[in-house]
Amino acid sequence: MATLSSQVISDNNNVENEIATILRLHDYDNKQDIVTHLLINGRQGLLDYKDDIIPKIFNTQFNTPDAQLILALKTYVRRLWQTQYESSCHWLIAFIQNYHDNKDPQLYDRILTRTAEYGKRFMKDCPILSIVLQFVLESMDEECILSTNTFDEAWETVTSEGMKSLAKYSKYVKEEVMSEELDKNQSTLFRALREYYRPRLGSMLRDHGMNGEEVDENMALDFLSEDGVEKGMENIRQSMVKSSSDVVAEKEDVVLVNTDSPAEKLWKLEVRRITVATTIKVYVKKTGELFDVPMSVVSTVEDVIKYVCENSVCHDTMDYNDYYLVSPEDDTVLENEQKVDEILVHSRDTLEFKLCMKASKRQQIMNLALMKCNERVKANTVADSKDKEITEPVEPQQNRLNMDADKTEEAVATNVSAKSDMFRSNSPPENTTDTPSNISRSVSFTGSSASLSQKQDLAYSYYELQKRIHDITERLIHDPTLREKASEKLNDINIVVCGAPRVGKSALINAICHQELAGTHPGLHACTKTMSSYHLAGSIDIGDEQANYQYTFWDTPGFESWDREAIRKYLKTIKTTPKSSIICMIYCASPGSFANAERLGWLLDECIKLHIFCALVCTNKWYPDRKRRDAVIDDFQHILQRHQTKTRDENGIAYFGNVGLCTSVDSVAFTDEQSGKKYEESGIDELILGIMESLDDDKLAQWCAVIFENKSFWKKLSGYSEQLQRIMNKLIHTQWNEN
Repeated sequence: MATLSSQVISDNNNVENEIATILRLHDYDNKQDIVTHLLINGRQGLLDYKDDIIPKIFNTQFNTPDAQLILALKTYVRRLWQTQYESSCHWLIAFIQNYHDNKDPQLYDRILTRTAEYGKRFMKDCPILSIVLQFVLESMDEECILSTNTFDEAWETVTSEGMKSLAKYSKYVKEEVMSEELDKNQSTLFRALREYYRPRLGSMLRDHGMNGEEVDENMALDFLSEDGVEKGMENIRQSMVKSSSDVVAEKEDVVLVNTDSPAEKLWKLEVRRITVATTIKVYVKKTGELFDVPMSVVSTVEDVIKYVCENSVCHDTMDYNDYYLVSPEDDTVLENEQKVDEILVHSRDTLEFKLCMKASKRQQIMNLALMKCNERVKANTVADSKDKEITEPVEPQQNRLNMDADKTEEAVATNVSAKSDMFRSNSPPENTTDTPSNISRSVSFTGSSASLSQKQDLAYSYYELQKRIHDITERLIHDPTLREKASEKLNDINIVVCGAPRVGKSALINAICHQELAGTHPGLHACTKTMSSYHLAGSIDIGDEQANYQYTFWDTPGFESWDREAIRKYLKTIKTTPKSSIICMIYCASPGSFANAERLGWLLDECIKLHIFCALVCTNKWYPDRKRRDAVIDDFQHILQRHQTKTRDENGIAYFGNVGLCTSVDSVAFTDEQSGKKYEESGIDELILGIMESLDDDKLAQWCAVIFENKSFWKKLSGYSEQLQRIMNKLIHTQWNEN
């Protein structure tokens, strides 16, 4: 060991000499100060000595990714990890080495480079925990770590709430890693948290009024690492109370040291075995958590779902109505009303049930739209889909489907007849919105006097609809070619936004995306000085993989002075960008700033030639002068009617076939200063839905990507049942019935 230590010290001295040589510091009086500063603060520490380094050497060593300096610092960090933790935390060295040798060498090099670049910046006050957390949060890239506070927030969360809180950052953790890290028997994060709490344990116990000498250290570290400070301290306190009580329980045996008779003792022992020792294991697919649900607190499947959702680390965002329980024996979905003891009667101690999340409406529509925009889907899937076709789309006037989970209590409470019972044993995967057991509560009627037979037929049709959604989604998930094409379709999406300055274009963009995409601010000066493009990227889950998307809003300051040729060149420039396609043009105007009809007519002419859908929007819906407000809409309709007759009015929107629509919105809430009246944001959801319903099939998936993060819209979507139904019918039926 002494020889090894001497060798390590010698190696580190060699690194220090190498750094001094690289920076030509040997003649400097402060050579050691500079080298030590770099070893602590990484290459970024060179900025503090910029004036001491020869400019050419500084620029080369500071700005070159694989410069000699960064390579030397990486060598130092690698040896530092080895010397610090090999004897005391051999498990950490094994964990790091496994990533280097097998699991993910690129991730290993990324974290090693990050440490060499920034030194102690991300090491916090517990390097062991920092190293482990960086490996676990592997999808947290450099931009995220350096440009946001996400890593700092994750650090604060796990150090205050324990390893289970890792589930809150599931987007940055691979599913298999999450499963490992939430099981304390194999979790490296759990071990790292123990090392974090170890030097703090004494003071933490004193702060909570406990004597450290009376507490088992290993037990206390386990409690804190698993459940965090608040719950962990309560568990420690309870364990101290329990150890001093008259009742001592170990496994399933109970020793009673009181005055009860022998018969009473036996009775209490049996009760304890029945009510405490019997549990049902539930694995939560979303978070990777594994629960032992006490049989004493649940009686039905619904009780189990509620218990797990309430006790999950993500309980704040989990609504038990969005989940269903799956049997591990045959993957069937269990009905909420089923009794747990009946399910467990044969093998109660070996089953591990799965809690799965019903796919949201936005994911359903997104998956269907992605399939729709792949032209080769028909050739690949028509043959095997004909046997599963629903012969006719459901008519809105007769069979209106209520897809709003919040309204299921008002829906049918009658069990489905034999016509739909035949499907009950089939497990709808996680991609379906409702399970067979919920079919009978997921259908509403246009009238209150529907017969039992009608209700059964509607329930059957609803299940068939959901089954079709599942079939199509499964093809998308399991066909790598389709997934690849879906990603290509979403890779570069463009929306053009036109209009005069200060009419609220940027605010409308933000309201549509539900993100601060464009830089809006109040005032008289135009917010956007030159032609601007606002980019946003994200990803959409397709099965176990992700499809990336990127879209761009093109803003058009100066539009009021353009001539016809300028408009033509502008649209052509965007459309000829590699991979680009313009899915729609949104024209904004407000009372008093409306551009002349001729110029808007030119814009519509060019858009129609390029098959670009046009949405004309009055951006000041609550403008006090109603006549001026209505004049804008009248002008919009007059111009659109030159190209297409109005086809309908719905939800405050006038539709003109596949050419365009016009409507009024207010993108932000405001208070009228004169009257004091408050006005909420209005018309945005209707505009989004109107565009969604009007776009061609190949552009619908792209529009869904643009609005994918607007959760407010998706949540309210069920309130527009007829339009939602038309979209679903269009996506599901037309695709197959055309052939």
